Amino acid sequence: MGLSEHERRMFAEIERQLVEDDPRFVARSRRRLAAWSPTVRTRAAVVLGVLGLVGVLSLTFDIVYGALGMAALLAALVLGASARTDRARAAEGVGRTEGR
Repeated sequence: MGLSEHERRMFAEIERQLVEDDPRFVARSRRRLAAWSPTVRTRAAVVLGVLGLVGVLSLTFDIVYGALGMAALLAALVLGASARTDRARAAEGVGRTEGR
C-alpha cells in the first residue's frame, strides 16, 4: 500500500526541516544507511516495527516501554522509507538505461 499524496508532502516537509536544522546529521545518516542494502533495511524495519508494536502494547505496564516502542516504530518508519526510496530510484535508473 503506497503513501497518499498528503503523507508524501508531510514526509517531504519533515525531511526539508531536518536538512535545514542539522545538515551534518542528515549527511552522516545517509552515508550510514547507504552502506546497508535496501533488503537489509527493509528487514530491520520489520523487526523494529514488531518490537515497537510490542513496546507500545506494553504501555499499560510501564510508560518507559511505551516510549521505547514509539521510538522503535519511528526508526522502523525511517528505515522502511529509505529502503523504499532507494528501490524506487534504482528502478528509475534501470528504466532510463533500458529506454536508450
